[in-house]
Amino acid sequence: MQIKGFDFAVIAGASVFVLLGIAMLVPGIRNLSRSIASSGWPTAAATVVTSETSASVSRGRSSRDRSTMYSASIRLRYAVGGQVYATDTLHFGETLGSGDSSEAELRRLRFPLGYETTVVYDPKQPWVAAARPGFHSEALLLPGGALAFIVPAIMFVVLYYGMDRGNSMLGVGLGIFATIFMAIGAALLTPGMISLWNARASVQWPVVPGRILYHEEGSSTSTDTHEGRSTTTTTYSTRVIYRYQVKGRTLFNNVRRFGQLAGSSEEWASEIAAQYPMGKDVEVSYKPGDPETAALEPGIDQEAYYLPGAGAAFLLFGFAVFRWGIPALTRF
Repeated sequence: MQIKGFDFAVIAGASVFVLLGIAMLVPGIRNLSRSIASSGWPTAAATVVTSETSASVSRGRSSRDRSTMYSASIRLRYAVGGQVYATDTLHFGETLGSGDSSEAELRRLRFPLGYETTVVYDPKQPWVAAARPGFHSEALLLPGGALAFIVPAIMFVVLYYGMDRGNSMLGVGLGIFATIFMAIGAALLTPGMISLWNARASVQWPVVPGRILYHEEGSSTSTDTHEGRSTTTTTYSTRVIYRYQVKGRTLFNNVRRFGQLAGSSEEWASEIAAQYPMGKDVEVSYKPGDPETAALEPGIDQEAYYLPGAGAAFLLFGFAVFRWGIPALTRF
């Protein structure tokens, strides 16, 4: 089959996305497998030798566009068989930074300098270790991002060649398109339902006294240009961290309510800031089987429905394409 110039451009462009996806998929699968296997790994005593936070500001196309990424540098030293190692992995698949300043500060508080804890390590590669064993949902982010490059690239090629080869090929492309929507829906719905479940159950959880020890108000500005007209949007946020004790163990958390929004209007952020000033004594509801899961405001609020609602919408759209769209296309 002779490949025309435009055909070559289509294949080459799709190949770039596939290669980028594979470059992300390989470490993503490795982190995912390690997170699952780490539950059975041996442990070793460890000491935190580095514990600090940092922030970096990035600007967009407009001088008003700005966003700040916060990260925590945590390093633990441990010994296996007389050999000293160090790791900066808290759990496999963890994100390196986020726009939420409280996430970085929370890691620093949970792993302060000199803190003595344990790590789990790979018995075959003892330099591979983590402070928190087991599966964490963040381990799915890199493989998910890889598939976000690979699957649309394949879909584009299938749809491109399907236009000349009948509705059956178009049906395959449309099926891939629907699968993407359903995968996104599942990725949103799963944590959304977990959050909704915790919100519902939290009204029955035990309550202990706590105190606000971190309070940060921030904003993020972005500019959208459409047909020569620019619209600037500013999102406001208030981040808090609180300290509490369960059975003599000091714990820290930044969850105000399950399903909470990351940011919204200035009035919304100001209300939270006024409600939780630095040093305020608060009541903390914690999960009995997992005391690190806690909230200041137990129960279900409308914010808790946003994430599972979006996930359900994506899933239903993908299902509708499979149920009615593809049969209608291939019928002719």
